[in-house]
Amino acid sequence: MTSKQVTKKSKSNRIKKLPEYLFKDQVNHLIDTAYKIKTRSKYRAPHIVLSIELGYYGGLRISESISLKKKNFEIDGKKQFLRFFGKGNKERIVPITNTPLSSHLSFMFHNLKDDDFFLLGVTRKTAGKWIKHAGQLSGIDKKITSHTLRHSYGRALALGGVPMNRIAILMGHEDINTTWIYQKLGVEDSDYNLEEIL
Repeated sequence: MTSKQVTKKSKSNRIKKLPEYLFKDQVNHLIDTAYKIKTRSKYRAPHIVLSIELGYYGGLRISESISLKKKNFEIDGKKQFLRFFGKGNKERIVPITNTPLSSHLSFMFHNLKDDDFFLLGVTRKTAGKWIKHAGQLSGIDKKITSHTLRHSYGRALALGGVPMNRIAILMGHEDINTTWIYQKLGVEDSDYNLEEIL
């Protein structure tokens, strides 16, 4: 057997695990924990919380979160949404009306100029460490990263009945096949009456 055949076989036998995600009460606990984090740097707990909220309530990648500016947060009457260029320089519009993220950005809004970053001076590495550190302190027995929050966002949308093609647009997926994974998540929260089905 050649080395190429071995490589091909090992890839086909690779275990494909479902992505990690958080329940809503776990996200709330994670945010509560983040507010209590003490840091010696100029960044305060609200910045750490914001990095979490952008992932869970907006589905933003960490690179998109640190690039978000005041001008990307738009208000139209009672509606609030983010309009920004994400991965692949493709424009995305993400509604965040009536979420803690919207309230948080609104609070910061008046003290910033249009080209000011909400997470000014924060690097991708730093934001990633914040989320990981908050996860460790929370005591939640899961590996928590920015992608965990994104997966939690996609799962929540799928459970809420949002069509897969719409979720793909909201999350900036180029291939909708990437989005279908969220149909497999959250089956433990389904309302099927097994007594009637089985």
